[in-house]
Amino acid sequence: MLIGSRRAGTRKAASPRGRKVLLVSAATLAAALGATTAVSAQDNLLTINGRGLPLGAGSPTRPLAKDLSFRVEVHPPGGVLPAPFERYRIVIQGGRVYPRVLPSCSVAKAAAADHARRCQSARVGTGTVDIWYGAPKDPIATTPSCRIFSTFYNLGSGLAIRLDINERSRCPVAALPRNVLVANFIRPRLGGKAASGIEFTVPPELRHIAGLSIVVKSLTGKFRRVLGQARVAGTKRSVGYFSSVACANRSQRLVAVSAVDENGLSYRARARVPC
Repeated sequence: MLIGSRRAGTRKAASPRGRKVLLVSAATLAAALGATTAVSAQDNLLTINGRGLPLGAGSPTRPLAKDLSFRVEVHPPGGVLPAPFERYRIVIQGGRVYPRVLPSCSVAKAAAADHARRCQSARVGTGTVDIWYGAPKDPIATTPSCRIFSTFYNLGSGLAIRLDINERSRCPVAALPRNVLVANFIRPRLGGKAASGIEFTVPPELRHIAGLSIVVKSLTGKFRRVLGQARVAGTKRSVGYFSSVACANRSQRLVAVSAVDENGLSYRARARVPC
């Protein structure tokens, strides 16, 4: 959640049906397979890097289990605080998720104070979200920031992204008004091949807190390589929670990331990354 680079363009308007996208992850799974994505100097917005191990494409009949790690950084154009992002989406060519290899947890349990105990068997990863908090157009050089800690739980149809603040966070509030986001799994096509991805929406109460705009500065995540049994093409095989079944070619795969801010401005990035 990376050794490649590609420019990301900026669209002036997003469709009213604008795509939901994963921020954290955002970039969560594609970056984790090993890409570096950057926009142009003028519209410098995102850099994404990470890895997926072991390397290899796998195949539809023999999926290759992966562990995933990523880091996403936001570089606001003009050096000023942009509008908060509302929707995120990331797609990985040849990616496949097998959520049934792990027990699932409910959103209610993931939101509970004792979530670590209730959802222990459903945990797939952890990470951090560094944020800026201030007013739109504030210079980011002087805008304060703080750290939110994330835990990813298997929901069966997606991921519960648990968000927590602690004594190390240095945030302006002691607790978040909402502590779980739901990221749904999607299975589109990318580059003419099957793909998998994740998408979610950030609600208004997490984009604006105590009169301040909340803008993501950076994201990190690490997803463990979880193995289990699943029926693949009629045969029971060992697979990973996150697996690979294809690449664009023997050495590369495509990843696509997009985000839409609350003003409807859409940003996209696509890259070829090591397979």
